[in-house]
Formats: sequence, C-alpha cells, structure tokens
Amino acid sequence: HLHLDNAATHSRSFTVPAPTQTDSVLLRILETHLETLSFDSSITRCTLKIEASTPSSQQLALFENPLRDPNRFGETLARIRALVGEDSVGVPLLKNTHRSDSFTLGDPLVVFSQPETVASDTQNRTTTIHGTALGLPLRRFRPAREAEVKLQSHRPVYLSARQIHGPVLECRGPFRLSCDWWHTEPWQTEQWDVLIGGKMRGLYRLSSHSTSRKPIQQPSTWFIDGCYDGPNWPETNSNR
Repeated sequence: HLHLDNAATHSRSFTVPAPTQTDSVLLRILETHLETLSFDSSITRCTLKIEASTPSSQQLALFENPLRDPNRFGETLARIRALVGEDSVGVPLLKNTHRSDSFTLGDPLVVFSQPETVASDTQNRTTTIHGTALGLPLRRFRPAREAEVKLQSHRPVYLSARQIHGPVLECRGPFRLSCDWWHTEPWQTEQWDVLIGGKMRGLYRLSSHSTSRKPIQQPSTWFIDGCYDGPNWPETNSNR
C-alpha cells in the first residue's frame, strides 16, 4: 500500500509465480511495478505485507518440462504488461461462441502450468476421423480485407479487393450465423465460400456482418476473411 499526502491510497497485490526466499527476486517484482507509477501527490508512507506459502508439487508427464525459472518468466511478463498494458498480454483462447475468430486472453502462468488440459481442449475442438483433420484449413486475413462484390439474384458474381479480383466461378452459401440476441449488441453474419477465377484463382471465405436483429437483406459492406489452402496464395511468404 502506498499512502499519499492527499489521503489517497494505491494498493496492489502480487502473486509470486513460484515461492522463493531470494530477496532479489521479490524486490525485482516490486521494482518493475514501481517504475510504471506516477502520482500527482507525494508518497508519505509505504506498507508491505508478505504472506508465506508452500511450494506446489506437480506430477509431470514423461515428456513434459516445467518452466525453467517461473519467477524470471513472471518478471518478463510484468515488464511487457508495463509497456503494452495489463489487458494486452496473454495466451489466445477460443471463446465459447459461434462468432468467428473470437478469443480471449488467458493468464500465461496459469495456461502454461496446465499444458495437458489446454492441449486436450484444443484437440476436442477439431473434427477428426482416425486422427486426420477434416476440411481445408482457412488462412485468415488479419484484419479482414474490405471488398466490393457484385451481386446477381443475391449471389456474388464478381469480387474486387486489394490483390484479389476476378469473376466468381462457383459459390456455396449463404451460411448464416447469429448469436448474442439476448445482449444489447447482437451480431449476425452471412458467409460464402467462393471460387475466384483469373490470376488470383483460389477458394476464399467471403462474409458480411451486422449488429442488428434484422436479417441481412442487401449487404453493403463485404469482407474477405481468408483463403483456403490451395495452389495460389495472395501473400508473400513473410506474411503467412
């Protein structure tokens, strides 16, 4: 607790990744946080409380290795959080939703301490037969590319976007998804799988999004979400 001369108090709790008696490790945790602080008033008093804990025991798998230095790893994460913000550091985890490419950031120290659970959850989300994944992998564009689409009887017949343009030789859809209708900001999307001819011939994912409860009648904005694995890929190797 840092007590300021304007009667305000700044409080922060720290969880040490691995119990330790090394004072330099504990002081580095405090120093990393103190370097990011700035107050309009002077600090008049400091209170520090340390709670003891016992080392955790864990039965590792045959080929599983623990973190070599959990406290050093935690210190590195703290420095990164100080640079980019507390909510911008973590391990991407899929959200429990049908919304495409929706994820949340998990605490790295928690995720990496349970590698078997995370791997099992990820494996269960993939449809397989005898260990072989089904379907073509979709290489997503991040961010999705805005495109101009010419429609005929509400079916795409021509597509134009950065580096990608050509007639639609074949299409499948629309595939409609919607969710969060019970929230104040529901969403829905209309997706098409389109085969583009010409120089950038390939199979692409085309979509139009809406945050309204009304059905998408005439989409005004289209996006190319990505390209399915195929002989042509509209990116250089460094951007894959």
